[in-house]
Amino acid sequence: MKYYGVPCRILPGNPGDLQPMPPAVSSGLFIISGLSYSGVEWEPGELQPYKVFHRVQPSDNIGGAMLVYYGTFDLGRVQAVNYIIKANSELQQDAAAALHDAQSALALTPTSVRARLVEAHAFDHLQRREEAKRWRSVVSGTDCGSP
Repeated sequence: MKYYGVPCRILPGNPGDLQPMPPAVSSGLFIISGLSYSGVEWEPGELQPYKVFHRVQPSDNIGGAMLVYYGTFDLGRVQAVNYIIKANSELQQDAAAALHDAQSALALTPTSVRARLVEAHAFDHLQRREEAKRWRSVVSGTDCGSP
C-alpha cells in the first residue's frame, strides 16, 4: 500500500512474513487481506491474530479481497505472531534470542502451539533437551500435565 501512497504499517500476512513489531494497541487505517482475516494460515479461535477485526464491521471492501478498518485495535496477538516468526528466523544463528522471542510470544498467547513449538526448537538448539522434550510432549498431547 505504501507503493500507492497509502500511509500504513505492514502487519504479518503469513507465518513466514517477518515485519517490524507493531505496537500493542494501534489506531488508524488497517487494510487486512481476506486470507489473513479468514485465519487459514494461523492458529484457530482466539489465537487467530486478526480475530480482533472480526468484532467490527469493515468500513470498506476493496475488490472483494481487502477489508478496510478505521479505529483503535489491540494488536497483542499480532505481536505474538511477529515474535514467533522472528524466533523461527533466529533459531540457526541465535538460539538464545529465539528462545527469548518464543517466550515473549507465549507471554501474549500462553496456549499457542506455534509459540510452544518454536520454544522447544530453541531449547533443542541450546542443548536443553529435557525442556524441549517436555514441551513437545505437551504440544503433541502425550502429556496433558502442567510443565
